[in-house]
Amino acid sequence: VFLVLTFCHPQSGKKISVLLCWLLLLVLNIMPALFVGRGVSCGGAPHHHNSRAVVPCGGLLHGNNGHVVNLMMSPSSPKCNPSRLLHRRRKGRCDAAAAAAILGHSGAHFGSCGNAGSGATQRNPLKIATKGRLAVTSATPSAVCVVDDERYAQITALPEAAALNLPLDEEWHLTVPATSANMGPGFDTLGIALEVLNEVCVRWRTDVDTFEGIDPFTSDPQVTLLGEGVDSLPRDATNGVVAMVKRGYESTVATDKMKLPIGWMEFVCVNRIPPARGMGSSSGALVAGIAAGMALRGHDVTTSKARNILLQETAALEGHPDNVAPCIYGGFQLCYTPRSLESTMEIDTDNGELGDALTRSEKPAQYISRRVEPPTTPPLAVLYIPDFESSTKETRASLPTEYSVKDVVFTISRNALLIHAYSCGEWKVLDEATRDRMHQPYRGDPSGFPLSRLLKAAQEAGAHGSFMSGAGPTVLAFAGGYAMESKASNVTEPATPEAMLQASAVADAMDKAAKAAGLTGRSVVTAPSNNGVEAQMRRTVDVDKMSDRIPDLRD
Repeated sequence: VFLVLTFCHPQSGKKISVLLCWLLLLVLNIMPALFVGRGVSCGGAPHHHNSRAVVPCGGLLHGNNGHVVNLMMSPSSPKCNPSRLLHRRRKGRCDAAAAAAILGHSGAHFGSCGNAGSGATQRNPLKIATKGRLAVTSATPSAVCVVDDERYAQITALPEAAALNLPLDEEWHLTVPATSANMGPGFDTLGIALEVLNEVCVRWRTDVDTFEGIDPFTSDPQVTLLGEGVDSLPRDATNGVVAMVKRGYESTVATDKMKLPIGWMEFVCVNRIPPARGMGSSSGALVAGIAAGMALRGHDVTTSKARNILLQETAALEGHPDNVAPCIYGGFQLCYTPRSLESTMEIDTDNGELGDALTRSEKPAQYISRRVEPPTTPPLAVLYIPDFESSTKETRASLPTEYSVKDVVFTISRNALLIHAYSCGEWKVLDEATRDRMHQPYRGDPSGFPLSRLLKAAQEAGAHGSFMSGAGPTVLAFAGGYAMESKASNVTEPATPEAMLQASAVADAMDKAAKAAGLTGRSVVTAPSNNGVEAQMRRTVDVDKMSDRIPDLRD
């Protein structure tokens, strides 16, 4: 119309065209608003089913936030199909901004756009929670997008639930590595992360269609366990991961008195780390749980500040940082506590020696961890995991309270040698560097566990060094770690066939030694991990798909 009026009536067409342009803009802005708050089908008639709001199949909608959302529909579906409304909410991808526009809400805790509220203030439904930037949500591929109106209304009606950084159809997915503490001489100071990962998913319950009758604070949550420990770990609020998520949310970084509505939530634990075997399963639960609680508060757990908070909180709960530090930061970690913050020593003036008195400072202990740089080609880690469980508390009680100066000097020198040998790749001295006189002699053979047999078998099979992992009973041996020049560049690459052959020989040797001693267990060949805890928000994944990804460690 603008072009026709301009060319046919050059004098009056200009004024008319301007008026028509303003009129057109007015119509475009007013018409979509007429449909806000209604369920509209492609034919224009209101359409509701099972008390759920139905997003129109196509066209443009203006949300209350002023953003225009394009709801694309399949070309083969010119009309809405009522039968598609029966699809479960996880089967389709809902556009949160459009659903918010339909329901008349400016904030959104549902759909797939990763948005989240903070405190009592609802955010823009197009804001991505994990990044904090504005982005256009992806369009729904189906002709109809069904929003769970009842569950959403219940969540938004409860301030504690509405404040969670957790959209209705999304979940927080966290991974934590297994860890091996002490590494021989590094009692309570050294630890390394391993490529055996536990997963934790935190989301709204999927076993109920409504939260009616479920107390959000006193009812037990839905706890799903997969993998290791399914027959022994609790499936209620006493589960270690659930307790730590609650602690991380309500106390670690809390600035208010908001409680976590665990009764409306589901916790999925995919366990690949065997519990009570000296591989850091309890540390993984601490780190994953508190990190999830911090993420639900809207904190990015990948920042150095958040990781430091994690270290202080989890190390204080664990009592020592050598397991939690590599679980948080990954890699080979050296941990210590500054004397000025941990304690003060009193000098016995009568004999000039350190007295027995240890006066605690009023300040809380601060734990510090530093990464030991790995060699160009890290070794493989061969684990022999016995079938029986061991309590760290019990094995720790078997340790002496006094040591000779000779044994202390021996252990200190091996501790320093271990750090040097590992970081420089000097595998020839690693066997001597992993020897210890502070805890392994008391946790091994005297208790009936054939530790010396396993260590000797690993050494004779070609292992660089071996030691009891944590408090045991798992034994870890380093093998491989050889390098060859890459033909494409000057960098070195692991000689995988040689490394795997050596690792397999070490695993077979420990298996034979264990069977000869009447011990049953399994061998696992893995590698050190440079990654610690990781968290991301993603679409809710069915539990069946998670179980398909759990390898059998016996293989």
